Amino acid sequence: MKNGQQQISPLLITSKYGRSAIAGAPEEYDFEAAIRECRSLKMGIAFGHMSGWQTLEKAIFSSAREAVEIVLGRAFFQTEPALLFALQKAEIDHPWLRVKLAPIQSTYHPKVWILKTGNEATAIVGSGNLSQGGIDSNVELALYTSDKSHVEQIENWFTSIWQISQPLSACIEDYVAAYEKLRELRKSFLDASRAVQDAIANKEARREKALAIKKARDFWSRTDGSEAIAKREASLITMRSFLDYPTFNFSGSDWEKFLAIPEFGHVLKFHKQKTISAIEQLRSALRHTVSSPEAAVDELMAVPGIGRNLASKLLVVCDSDKNAVINTPVVDALELFGIETKEISSLSTSSYKVFLRALEPFADEAMVLGLPRASALDAFFLEYGKLR
Repeated sequence: MKNGQQQISPLLITSKYGRSAIAGAPEEYDFEAAIRECRSLKMGIAFGHMSGWQTLEKAIFSSAREAVEIVLGRAFFQTEPALLFALQKAEIDHPWLRVKLAPIQSTYHPKVWILKTGNEATAIVGSGNLSQGGIDSNVELALYTSDKSHVEQIENWFTSIWQISQPLSACIEDYVAAYEKLRELRKSFLDASRAVQDAIANKEARREKALAIKKARDFWSRTDGSEAIAKREASLITMRSFLDYPTFNFSGSDWEKFLAIPEFGHVLKFHKQKTISAIEQLRSALRHTVSSPEAAVDELMAVPGIGRNLASKLLVVCDSDKNAVINTPVVDALELFGIETKEISSLSTSSYKVFLRALEPFADEAMVLGLPRASALDAFFLEYGKLR
């Protein structure tokens, strides 16, 4: 809780982009858990894809229900026939499930969820459709409410739509026939749209990257930038001392002192305990970063409790002239520059090389300015989100 307001929580599931959110929900709100636990569920969704349905299907069918009512849209033929056939079969297998298609005369465009458990009712009104994009990878925002008057008004709206919508069995045949007729046209249009979008996105990414390099130069030349770099350089000396670099004959208490240093990233308490339990394996892996640097990443990642950020922090301690820290600010920035970050979501020797190549324009700029690579990069990318 911050300033009396509830924190923003993940929408349906936590996406790797972290940009889909639900405002107003209790902290740690879990949408899928809420679906599993509710007795009745009403969904008014503009369109649905099998990918979205499969994400929530287990939660919906995990326990007995009083009722699940779904109204999907037909506008622009975005709802997939495969989903409608799956829902049609599910209606037969589960009598409490009823599905309708909204009238086609007006564009049906809502994204509404109403969940009831006993006397408690909540509603979520947002932007995400029942699709993989709407649930996971798009930028979406929804508002949660448990206010009785708000939920009642939303439910009254749903009932009004339900009453004028057609049962799935009455209109699925005509919808699917029309969908199939438009399949090739739709595919051609989507392919052309994606090509144009990709071209625009690439242009914007190049512009964002060029602007970021300029911002890096400006930040590094400022007093606060110089101080941030100096602070990291001083912390590297301290961290190497605690770890007894390069022999790494450090004790458990030395390791805890190292972990307490916030520069280049901190470690969650849960992971901290796991690393302490595997300290001998950790010492061995660190010694190999000196003797066999090529295998260092994979060996460090094999140590219990060592994740992407901590592994790269240790690599920087071992060689700050060649390495750099991977953390959320850096990954978010790379995505803005149009660089695919999926490969570096799980750190390995090969993915770390990809990551370092992606940072080369910034590392080169730091080198031209005579700045220490790892410290300059970490200081800038931590500040970059604020600068934008």
